[in-house]
Amino acid sequence: MKDKRPKKRDNLLYRELDGEGIIYDQEKSMVHTLNPTATLIWNCCNGKQSVNDIAKKFLKKYDTSLDNALKDIEKMVKNLKNLKLLME
Repeated sequence: MKDKRPKKRDNLLYRELDGEGIIYDQEKSMVHTLNPTATLIWNCCNGKQSVNDIAKKFLKKYDTSLDNALKDIEKMVKNLKNLKLLME
């Protein structure tokens, strides 16, 4: 999964407020809130950055190991895919 390049769906509304992300899925009329760590990951899901690239950015902001960062990011990407917020 390290080479996967997650990409957000185009038809979502997104705003940040005080470092936290808010995603509105118009198709399902659902709101999703992201904590600051999830917001960092979400903002990197542009289809150009791999999970490994996202982990490098994650390590610049958070004090953790590469293995832990990759596990957290892969888990978050999987959750976002399950919610159908990322493109397949």
